[in-house]
Amino acid sequence: SNDGHPFAVGDKVYGLGFDMLRSKSLVSIDSIAKLPLGLSFEAASALPMVFLTVLFALKEQAGLKEGDRILIHSAAGGVGSAAVQYAQFV
Repeated sequence: SNDGHPFAVGDKVYGLGFDMLRSKSLVSIDSIAKLPLGLSFEAASALPMVFLTVLFALKEQAGLKEGDRILIHSAAGGVGSAAVQYAQFV
């Protein structure tokens, strides 16, 4: 049994939490996700910060909402591609 959550013992996960520079850490289940196949731990470690940067910039600072238009330069990079995803989500 998974106790109602999507993870099993041995699943590779990544996420965001405090005091993470250690081999083991206790984090909220809401702050982790399964590691996508083919994505390295190193690449996954950057994802939370990339998306938090976009959320802060486009949601908190710019107030991007449905119907708004946005020009995203360098959309092929990490933050740029996350910005495109967020803009499409809004």
